[in-house]
Amino acid sequence: MRLAVCDNELLFLKQFLILCQSFPCIDEVIPFPDGNLLLEEVKAGSSFDAVFMDIDLGTTKNGIEYSQELYKLNPQIRLVYITGFTDRFVQHVFLSPSNMIGFLTKPIDKDILSSILLKLQASLDQDKQSLFCIVGKSDSISVPISSILYLESNAHKSLIYTDTESHSLYERLSSLKERLPSCFLACHKSYIVNMNKIKRIEKNVIILENLTEIPISKSQYTNVKQTYFRYMQKD
Repeated sequence: MRLAVCDNELLFLKQFLILCQSFPCIDEVIPFPDGNLLLEEVKAGSSFDAVFMDIDLGTTKNGIEYSQELYKLNPQIRLVYITGFTDRFVQHVFLSPSNMIGFLTKPIDKDILSSILLKLQASLDQDKQSLFCIVGKSDSISVPISSILYLESNAHKSLIYTDTESHSLYERLSSLKERLPSCFLACHKSYIVNMNKIKRIEKNVIILENLTEIPISKSQYTNVKQTYFRYMQKD
């Protein structure tokens, strides 16, 4: 899983990164010493499975307010609040819109963090089997994952094609791939296909059920064939 941690205390950021190295389920943790830097990164197309947000950031705007803006940008990002002042903030965290999944107090208890990560992983797994959240500039929608045919990267945007419609968003294709279940296959640097929608594979293209042709890069051809055949035989 890909995480972000936002805290104005550089020592805490360093300690948190070291602590996260103990958990194999964490692929990457990006530290942010300022809430504005985090929001700019998300606006630029980065996505995180969860953000660990300190509430008291030492500025006029606190972590709860930043989390409200984060929720507007991408409501699918889970949120874990961090604070050393539970008496000041514990009631407020439940009153603001956010996809809150946990609450940590400083110093961080490793066992509590482990429990939150297990809860986070279970939540991510559940989402991957049902709906896919597409976040646009002004709104967000969820589509059934089973309806997605393929995804395409085109002109700095990602396009998602379903059985009946298409959607565009400013999230990198690689980031979208991380949010999708294992039935989605990257066959080209600009394409990801839903293997459940494949009709057949030819020499250099994938033919989908609706007869759309998706290119296969030369470097990926062998891997595409092997991955698809393994997937079809798994049951």
